[in-house]
Amino acid sequence: MGTLNDLEFLRKLATMKVLVVDDQKNMVKTIENMLVSICAFRRKTNSVFRAYDGDQALSIIMNQPDALPEHIDLVLLDWNMPKLPGIEVVRAIRQSPKPFINDVPVIMITGESRARDVNNALYEGVDNYLLKPFVTDDMRLRMNPLLRHHWDGQKMRRAINRRHENRYFADLAKMKVLIEFMSGEEQIATPITISMHGTRVEMDTPKKFEVKGMRFDTWGTTGKYDNYLDCVGLVPDLEGNQPRIGLSLWLKFGFPNEELEKRWSAWVEESRRAELEYRGVIV
Repeated sequence: MGTLNDLEFLRKLATMKVLVVDDQKNMVKTIENMLVSICAFRRKTNSVFRAYDGDQALSIIMNQPDALPEHIDLVLLDWNMPKLPGIEVVRAIRQSPKPFINDVPVIMITGESRARDVNNALYEGVDNYLLKPFVTDDMRLRMNPLLRHHWDGQKMRRAINRRHENRYFADLAKMKVLIEFMSGEEQIATPITISMHGTRVEMDTPKKFEVKGMRFDTWGTTGKYDNYLDCVGLVPDLEGNQPRIGLSLWLKFGFPNEELEKRWSAWVEESRRAELEYRGVIV
């Protein structure tokens, strides 16, 4: 599994979510302005979360929904705060049973520069340190390598998890999906494999790869794409002009209701049945 390339990293920076925690509102605003210049957020209001004490920070972190892409990617945390100091917040984060919480990168922002304080913070799980006062380049130098390493780790874990997924050959069941892109373009695609987490499709090369969502038919009503799911498209590495590509689509928010999950499950089951039949296994 290769590391994140520069273009992929910049794209992720623009869509990341950051929690800024400081009891001084002017400091929160300053950090937010620095982040905007570093990350070029597409939607600033959906990118930066703010907390003004440790209790408020923990409430935001611990109440994140399990589904992507709502997870916070980075915590910028002041040490000395009312109610709950930053070091206690870090300790609670690292003790969470949820991997997407306990693995989140944390940068401590503080004026505490004594070696003992720094070592204590690192021991409790702080990933890096920013001493006040600091400038935008200081923040960039500390956060960018940390985020790249963190996202590389996530990428490897997803690849490992996918190897253990039950995936079936959907093309044997003659399935089709309608993919909607952020550009407004729509394309019919042929699923190659399918699982409860998403599908890999083959399709004519689209003009834009940013996927908005996918429509699939209720099994047995071919051509009626009446079921919609939000998706994230994993862009392949393209070389030259390729008339057809393979594109991985992962369900962004899971299933909005039980009925839609049942219909998608019926697709997975039909893929399984067709694959086992193709292999000569009695179903």
